[in-house]
Amino acid sequence: LLASNITTLPKCEYRRNEKFSQIQQPHMMGAIGFAWNKLYRFSLIKNNNLFFDKEVSLVEDILFNAKAFRLANRISFCSIIGNHYMQRPRTSLGVKYYPDYLELKTRARKAQEEILKICQISESDILTFLTKSDLHIFWNAVKNIAKSSLSEIEKRKEVKKIYLKSDIIDNIRHLKTLSLKDKFKKTLILFGSARLLIRIINFI
Repeated sequence: LLASNITTLPKCEYRRNEKFSQIQQPHMMGAIGFAWNKLYRFSLIKNNNLFFDKEVSLVEDILFNAKAFRLANRISFCSIIGNHYMQRPRTSLGVKYYPDYLELKTRARKAQEEILKICQISESDILTFLTKSDLHIFWNAVKNIAKSSLSEIEKRKEVKKIYLKSDIIDNIRHLKTLSLKDKFKKTLILFGSARLLIRIINFI
């Protein structure tokens, strides 16, 4: 059983080896990215030796859930609010600096791709989803650096490294059907100025 506290999720059920187009619904993939709002059958975990990777932080939930998705015969989504998540100011993983942020998010992207394939989503729809994800991965990778305690020179060096080693710039360049906010992000990223990108992110 997979339950979410996000009330906008549709009530639906995934069954192994059947197409599950509902995975493309708004917020659905986001809900799968967390473990705290789920209930897991104990036998699924025990019989498959299913554990979190203790060496991974930030994206460990989606990596775990991708394995669970692959192994489960049935997954139910519901809108019942079964628990509440408390996030304390300035103490969450979301505000911590991760030198390997882009690498971690790339692993999460691969896990999302695996889930979409398991759900028998078409290659074109998977590409559309992942391309939109690439924009947010790149933006948040730069944000992770911009909001860190690194010096301004170090920040620019780290952002330039992302531009050099990232293979998602081409995907962002060909990304269409964007909101005004995402168009703004795309324009800034493709402009290619690490200094400007850092300044704007810190200003926002």
